Amino acid sequence: SSVALREVIILILMVVAVYYFLVDEKMIVAFILSIPLIFFKAQNFLILMLTFSIYHFFKVNSIKKKFFLLFVFFFVSYYLKGLVISRFSLPSSGFSVLGVLDNYRNYMYYEETRSYTEGYIAITDWLSLTFLALKGFFYMLFKPFPWECENILQLMQSIENIVIIGLICYVNTRSVRLPLIIGKIRSLNLLLLISMSVYGLVVFNFGSAARYRFPFMAIYFAYSFYLLKSDKLFGREEKAVWNYSHHIQPTTFPLSDK
Repeated sequence: SSVALREVIILILMVVAVYYFLVDEKMIVAFILSIPLIFFKAQNFLILMLTFSIYHFFKVNSIKKKFFLLFVFFFVSYYLKGLVISRFSLPSSGFSVLGVLDNYRNYMYYEETRSYTEGYIAITDWLSLTFLALKGFFYMLFKPFPWECENILQLMQSIENIVIIGLICYVNTRSVRLPLIIGKIRSLNLLLLISMSVYGLVVFNFGSAARYRFPFMAIYFAYSFYLLKSDKLFGREEKAVWNYSHHIQPTTFPLSDK
């Protein structure tokens, strides 16, 4: 179907963009390849850009470069505040960031429950946004809980989520030698944190949660295991070189009697 094709295109674009950001470390190429996401799923584009920006900001050691990046961020945010991207719009004058976010969130809640108010917890300030985002992050990972399942498919989804969380714990408890690999795995954790927090805020349907979660989980595990494998191979090569340099014996020849 057209929806399935659209999701495949979104996944391919995200996989390629993250490759150039994470593996090749070509930020501009990653940004350019992410632009088509604006027309397919703008929120995924924004999630990638936020992740790339935060990671790059903390990776830069120069204070001047950090101030420059902050200036560019606020400058672009100011001049794009009225830009409409698909169904996403940054707030224009008269509307707060929290107001726009809560408006979209309340509408998606209504689509699921057919009520704007019953059981709905509104975003009132930045503190409530932080609390709801953290709550949404954990719930998005587990959604649905086993006791919330109403049919066999939802139960399978719940079991699958528990396995996925186990794999996330596995990735983050592996011993990693290279600081560069550690930083890249942290960037994947950041991508997971931001994406699950954002979607955890606005997605209330179990089926939609699985669909929105899939590309980020696919990217997370594909690159996490790739990085762990790369670190392991480097460790083997380093160990082999060390063994060769420390245990090789010099060749000696018997002196001639002549």
